[in-house]
Amino acid sequence: MKVVQADMKRVISAIFLICTSVLGIAETLETETAGKPTETQKTYVLIMSGINKDPREQLAKDKAVMNLRKFFLDDVKVESKRLTVLVESSSSARKGSKNSTAENLRNTMTGLAEAIKPTDRFIFYYVGQSNVIGENLRINLPGADDSDEEVLDRLKGLGYIS
Repeated sequence: MKVVQADMKRVISAIFLICTSVLGIAETLETETAGKPTETQKTYVLIMSGINKDPREQLAKDKAVMNLRKFFLDDVKVESKRLTVLVESSSSARKGSKNSTAENLRNTMTGLAEAIKPTDRFIFYYVGQSNVIGENLRINLPGADDSDEEVLDRLKGLGYIS
């Protein structure tokens, strides 16, 4: 029963992250396509891709990352300095990106926590896979993985989740 509850907690956490991203995009589109946001309404985007062992899967995820980057820069008009992309070092979406390690995610989130104001929007996309090790859900990154709780703690540091 304890394992089932732990698995359910991880599923709910993952669903929450997805819903937060979708709601953030909907709000961004409604506001930014209606007109340029004011100086106090900035949009910050973090797109991250994990490890990919299958070459076809990597190409598909790289294409998704490139399409998301293009969408946010060209269609939503997010300023390039407010869009961060973290991908695997062998990714074809590597241009203008950093490596998607746990350390780079932590550093990026720390920088965002200092920059983002309560009136700003934050959108986080993870294009990748995760797995359960023991009782922990982990996102697969080059090097050390991050757990769902570590990612959630970083999001809490941005002030969007209590």
